[in-house]
Amino acid sequence: NNSSIFKISLKNNNKALALALSAQKEKCKLLEMETVYLRKEVETQFFENASYRHKQNQLLSLLKEVQERVFGTLTAAVQICSDGDNSSETVASTSNTSPGDAASAGMWLPRMPMRVPTSTTLGGRASLAGHTVETALSVSERTLSQEAGPDQA
Repeated sequence: NNSSIFKISLKNNNKALALALSAQKEKCKLLEMETVYLRKEVETQFFENASYRHKQNQLLSLLKEVQERVFGTLTAAVQICSDGDNSSETVASTSNTSPGDAASAGMWLPRMPMRVPTSTTLGGRASLAGHTVETALSVSERTLSQEAGPDQA
């Protein structure tokens, strides 16, 4: 009788062990699937990170290029505005500069001539953004009056 009880006990024990083994195999399979999913997710995140970094570097280089162009243009504009005596020479020298030379000099010149808006004209002087700029007409009038002499003007 003891042997039959022992056999029944072993059968029950074997069934329990078989169920526990199949449950552990199922858990292992689920963990492997989760590991594969997480690895794919990590790869996707690395790719997105690299893509964002590449886009950020492109935008940064584009912004640097725009900054250099704006700085070069503003530098040229300041030089033109600050050279009261040599304004015509500066304009001529910058208009003869090729875009390649201008780019190597660190400035960007537009391909079309720029029009400078004037807000008011008073006595041959135009007010432009807080700076007074002599108009071409007033310069030519002054030149004609100087050539004609003080008594003919």
